[in-house]
Amino acid sequence: MIDVRERAAYMHLAHKFPEVFPSLEMPSSSSSPPNKKRRRSSRTPKASTSHYFTYFKETVQVLASTRLERLLGLKAEKASPFSIRIEFSNSIQEESDKSLLEPIFDTITNEIMGDPDAVKKTGKKRNRTLFSRQTLTNVISYVDHDKYKKVGFAPPPTIVKEGKLLIETKVSHAQAYIKGRYLKLARGISQTPWILGKNERRFTTSVQELIANAAVPEFKCGSVKFHSGGREDADVRMLGNGRPFVLEMSQPHRLVEKSSIKKVEEKLNAEQKLIQVRNLELCDDGKAEIASLAVDAQYKRKQYRARVHTNKDLTEREIILLMKNWNEFKILQKTPIRVLHRRSNMVRPKEIHSLKLHKWHNNRCFDLDLTTEAGTYIKEFVHGDRGRTKPFLGDILDCRTDISQLDVMMLLSLHDDDKKKLMRAREEKT
Repeated sequence: MIDVRERAAYMHLAHKFPEVFPSLEMPSSSSSPPNKKRRRSSRTPKASTSHYFTYFKETVQVLASTRLERLLGLKAEKASPFSIRIEFSNSIQEESDKSLLEPIFDTITNEIMGDPDAVKKTGKKRNRTLFSRQTLTNVISYVDHDKYKKVGFAPPPTIVKEGKLLIETKVSHAQAYIKGRYLKLARGISQTPWILGKNERRFTTSVQELIANAAVPEFKCGSVKFHSGGREDADVRMLGNGRPFVLEMSQPHRLVEKSSIKKVEEKLNAEQKLIQVRNLELCDDGKAEIASLAVDAQYKRKQYRARVHTNKDLTEREIILLMKNWNEFKILQKTPIRVLHRRSNMVRPKEIHSLKLHKWHNNRCFDLDLTTEAGTYIKEFVHGDRGRTKPFLGDILDCRTDISQLDVMMLLSLHDDDKKKLMRAREEKT
């Protein structure tokens, strides 16, 4: 109720001493109510008094900050992600103020918002503005001096000296963001928790959980969100330079700094055989970094290694000759059957940049290296997906082909000029 009392006192003094206060309006940046212009005084045009007027809350904030600086040995900064909120309350005083102000509150609410008890014509409940500390402050800010005086609140009544003053302290920390790259060294691990039905897990763990299990105890954060530049299937390893990610942490209770981030990286890499992380660091602008992940993932080239099986005998030389002229070619992929339940059925043109035999195992098994455009379904390119990908590897080798395992070997970032060309090409297609 301090805001209401302060405004009432200011208005009373401005009304009594107009030569000192050039306007009845307090210096304020509060906005106008919905569908109603802010009331202006017909007296002397509004003049800024900010050079000599200080709000009560600002005064308390300065005094409290100075004391806390001495106690904690830290410098208070407005831009700091860590904040301390101190609330003072007295239930008896609040009830006394409420009994005086509730009638005028209801009157002004009706003027601003319309009749809160209107008949429910649509069958839906209409939300009534409830009397609370925040709504009181918002509504009373549009009350003039005469109405304040009418309810006996200009000047504000004497503060009661009964009851206990309650002081509640709350500390909070803004979201903290750590970025880096992860390598997935084993198969059977989803990127994020994969839950089916009633808490039934599809896989025992995930990349997100393994990273969070190392970060949460170190920073004592409430919860985490995992953002990545694309994703690989659970049965696909992520090798090479790793996949970029951002870990968003809410309410960390410990400082997120270079030394503690390095500690998380070293601990996770020493204890984990399923994944590894690289180049962990604090994000200066986490939201911008997350947005960048989504954009960059669309404009990358990716290198894969696939274990291919054929239904006829092929020598190493035959494979090389058959793939010799198949570089920089386009394919058309309909949405794969395996993801039709969650993706729209459409045709996606994709580019295969190169095909190269990595290792020949026998006449019917070899490892193939591919470099492709981002978003290419590699498994479907190998086995054809019942004719939904054209051409597919079987067309090139003139036989039936299938895939038993797949690895992401490298994520290749494009130069800015190449990225702009791709963006323009996609815009022209759409």
